[in-house]
Amino acid sequence: MAAWPPRIEKSSGALIVDLGGEWLVASTGVDGGLRRARYIVVARSEGGDPWREASKALEELGLEKNRAVTLLTAVDPSKARSAWGEEAFAAVTVGLSSPSCIGGERFEAPRLSTINVVAVVRRPLTEAGLLDLLRTVAEAKTVAARDLGLWCGDAGPPLGTVSDAIAVAAPLEGDGLLPWSGAGTVHGGEAAELVYRLVLEGDERSLEERLWGLLGVGLDSLVADAVRAYSSAPVPGVEAGEFAGMLREILEQALGDPNVWALLAAARGAHDYLKASLREYTGDPRGLIADELIGSMIALYINGWRGLLAAYWLDRRKKVLSLEIAGLPPMLDDAAAGLLGGAYSRLLDGIVGGLTWRRQH
Repeated sequence: MAAWPPRIEKSSGALIVDLGGEWLVASTGVDGGLRRARYIVVARSEGGDPWREASKALEELGLEKNRAVTLLTAVDPSKARSAWGEEAFAAVTVGLSSPSCIGGERFEAPRLSTINVVAVVRRPLTEAGLLDLLRTVAEAKTVAARDLGLWCGDAGPPLGTVSDAIAVAAPLEGDGLLPWSGAGTVHGGEAAELVYRLVLEGDERSLEERLWGLLGVGLDSLVADAVRAYSSAPVPGVEAGEFAGMLREILEQALGDPNVWALLAAARGAHDYLKASLREYTGDPRGLIADELIGSMIALYINGWRGLLAAYWLDRRKKVLSLEIAGLPPMLDDAAAGLLGGAYSRLLDGIVGGLTWRRQH
């Protein structure tokens, strides 16, 4: 049997996983399927013809097509994350800009943002066992995508991104070939844990992207909404542009607090649950008050009762002022109003109180 763990090479052009010998590989890559191979390659894609790109990547790496399986990604392969345990090895590249959602947008051509997963186990498996391993790590990737809070709007939960690809491998020979690899098995469970952890660790989104993924509205939009509201009742001597810069600082400070993120995540979790279980949810049923409660807690936490009053004002005026938060689903519009109201009132307190606000450059 080949040495353990597999050897890897990383560059800006490709990640190469060298199994050290011919293994059984199941892959959803363009040259995949169920076949024997020594190498699994995650190659950089420029969005061209995927079959030609895969062939070109192997040629440039000096690898024979019949000995390698290729996955394509727009993510820099040198940023791939890898880890191994006693029974499993995993490597992932993580791009999150095009979520795949149940009931979401459909199209023919793949997009470039991709979660690519390579998982290898030491235990010899039957073909059925290897396909079961592919299922297991795909489920682990999906759970990670859900926990990262990828935005699906009115569609169902995230599955990952629209062009994800997976390759799994196991030795061809050995004692006791197993026909299963679920999370309840030693090797399958370890592979799932590695994949889940690596996908979470690979999240390199900015604050703007993470907030938008969680709420469906980003920092830029919140600041624009605040300026729109401020313009209806400005403070003499403080221009809208100056107000916007100071408000962004306060929002960034608030979003550096894990308690704020916990409350925002609670709103998103409630949104996902109600969307799936309450048919009337999208119409904002009159009996639903949990959204106001979460929004109120966020505003109170950031700036006490003045934060709560500002959040109430923004929520009541959001449609009149054509704020972007007005287009959010029921649970999330109140959470966004709470976040914005808390920051908005905190800034006004500072302006009225004559405090000096320093901008960070």
